[in-house]
Amino acid sequence: MNSQVLKSQMLRDAEYAKVDRWFAQTPRGLIYHALDKRAFAVSPAEAERLTAQARTRIDAMVLAEIINGYIGAGIFMSVPFFLWLLRGLVGMTFNEAIGIGLVLGFAGVRIFAMMVARDYKADLKTLRIAHEKLMVGRIPIAAEQAAQWRQSNPWRTAMEIVVMACIGAVAMMFTVDMESAGMRWLVFGVMILFPIAWGLHFAAAKVDAAQNRSRMPPVDEAPVVFESRPSTMPGPMQTAGFGKNLRT
Repeated sequence: MNSQVLKSQMLRDAEYAKVDRWFAQTPRGLIYHALDKRAFAVSPAEAERLTAQARTRIDAMVLAEIINGYIGAGIFMSVPFFLWLLRGLVGMTFNEAIGIGLVLGFAGVRIFAMMVARDYKADLKTLRIAHEKLMVGRIPIAAEQAAQWRQSNPWRTAMEIVVMACIGAVAMMFTVDMESAGMRWLVFGVMILFPIAWGLHFAAAKVDAAQNRSRMPPVDEAPVVFESRPSTMPGPMQTAGFGKNLRT
């Protein structure tokens, strides 16, 4: 498996896991976490339909990411190259031009990636909004109970932070003297951050796998339905708790 295929598979798995976290398989049935932090009981068939639609969009994004990856690589390499060509005009040494160019190139790649991700996330958000409009007539599950089943993966966020720190340290290597104490500290930092990043990656992948809905009942089984009860809160808005008596 080449590096591009591996990268695409890792990206696909991470995005699939994010979609899986829209849902939670509880002892009392399957629930869906809406964008506004509310939660609703859903059937497995309904969840599979939304998941399939979201994964179709993810697959399209992953295919486009191959081309976007080449564009990002071009941005990352072109900035230090042009600074190297213009170093005489701007009064930079070779190391300064390459180091600052790598930092600016990395910033350019991140900005480009954010622009691409903005459209992708907006597409998924539109899909969820359309699906949640079908739930208008349902009574939401009590927020404090739904929160017990809300999932996240902080390991992946930590991994992204460590990777950016590692790239920043490598870029700074070009701005300091090879024999200085600063260079030794940067090399030491990269040697520490690199294995930490991989460790966080495997931890994030393990959490994603544990949180997926592979244990969800088949779609042809009758779903567990939440019995709702009125909230004791005053006003026309009501919430629902988990019923003590469940029916299938």
